[in-house]
Amino acid sequence: MPANRAILIIVAPLLIFGQNQSIAIDDPKESLRKALTFADAYNWYDAGPHFLAAEKYAVSVGDARSELYARIGTIRSTMEQRVLPETALLLDGELRENALLQSDPALRMFVLQVKGDIDFELDASIASQDWQEVLTIATKAGDAKWQRRAKGELGLTAFVEGDILAARKLVGTALVEATIAGDAGAQVRYLAAIGTALGLMKNFDQSLERLNQALAIAEKNPVIGYSFPTHEAKIQALAGMNRITEAFALANEVVLEAQRKKRFVKEAQAYNTMGNMALRANDLKKAEEFLRQAADLSERGGFTRLQAGSYSDLALLKRKSGDRDGAEYFAIRAAELTQTSGDLFIFPDRLLSLAAAQEGRADFVAARDTLARATEVVDVIVSSTSVPSVRAALVHSMSAIHAASFLLHAKHLKDMEGAWRVLEASRARTTRDRLHQNKSSPARLTREISTLRLELLKARSVKQFREIREKVFLAEASELAAPDNPFFGRGVLSHAT
Repeated sequence: MPANRAILIIVAPLLIFGQNQSIAIDDPKESLRKALTFADAYNWYDAGPHFLAAEKYAVSVGDARSELYARIGTIRSTMEQRVLPETALLLDGELRENALLQSDPALRMFVLQVKGDIDFELDASIASQDWQEVLTIATKAGDAKWQRRAKGELGLTAFVEGDILAARKLVGTALVEATIAGDAGAQVRYLAAIGTALGLMKNFDQSLERLNQALAIAEKNPVIGYSFPTHEAKIQALAGMNRITEAFALANEVVLEAQRKKRFVKEAQAYNTMGNMALRANDLKKAEEFLRQAADLSERGGFTRLQAGSYSDLALLKRKSGDRDGAEYFAIRAAELTQTSGDLFIFPDRLLSLAAAQEGRADFVAARDTLARATEVVDVIVSSTSVPSVRAALVHSMSAIHAASFLLHAKHLKDMEGAWRVLEASRARTTRDRLHQNKSSPARLTREISTLRLELLKARSVKQFREIREKVFLAEASELAAPDNPFFGRGVLSHAT
């Protein structure tokens, strides 16, 4: 799994308010101020109802600036229910075309902050561009808080892009400066991010220490609210230390808190976590109980990505229990929902799981077609991202897909010619990736890549994926041929032709 997907639970928490009725809106005139206060503490959940009330009030009085602030804030507060590639493209259009965002630096910076969180899940290199612009605006405005926060976010993208030294320096400095400035929201965010990263590196003792520090700060600052993502990371750290009883106890606490606050997405995430822990312990009965609770909540709440994850785990559970029909059913649903939600980086793995389920039912032709589709998906996504960690994870997925495809052709289909074609394709993919491993993603190319990602959500056949791959190739070729390309000026292209 790409690193950004693994640490997203902390560094870009997807919080929704789910039509929460527990927060009273006393004065619509004050709603935007209250919403921004919560948002500034990274408490998007409690900000959500206030943004919604502020948007309605701004429309009623014709206040375009406040309306845009509130509308973008509502988008951020409901990220979990949105198709992120579509949302990122929408925000990109606002930044390019909305006149207010050309003349109002503070408002533009707010939109970029929201886009940066969304882009982080899609492509850290694009998120870096967002946060670099935030840093530029904050520097011009003399805004010390958003200068340090932007640098911290750039540190998080550096971590995903594989520059660990830069990440440590930027996030560490942001944390120290936030502590000196008394910026509690940023302290919790960066302590939690550091704790999560340490957990990913199996340094669970230090991970737990940082997470406990974050929770202590959050407890002293009510505006931050109950830090669900930090508690989730703590559950993972406790499980990593084999403190399973404590991990389940904390997960149950999270469930109760989520139920109390009507935060159904967090309740579903907690059930999913408990299901995974039970699955690792081979307690299939308990695992299925938790995962079905997570899936049901996700379906009712429209949390498509969470629902896809629950179905993927249920497919694995069914394979373990020998229920081949059940395994295929859940694998199909997981793949469909993963593509629909725009969670494209893990889509190839979901297709690989589907192929395994089809192979388990001896439907070898279907498995062959699914693996062919997975191959094309990886090829398209690798071509459209420059983040090293993401490319490495996708190339790893491609290796697993090629291995499964080779064995399928050789062992079950008795098609040795097809098996050798798979080997040749694997060698060709490795060579291509080496040629492109240092490829950067120019700013002007990102919009076209974002549009192509939307096409990926609708593609269903190998032919359609190949057509999109050709479009990606042409987009990159047009960038190479641009007049300001350094090679162009030296006459390299003209010599080549």
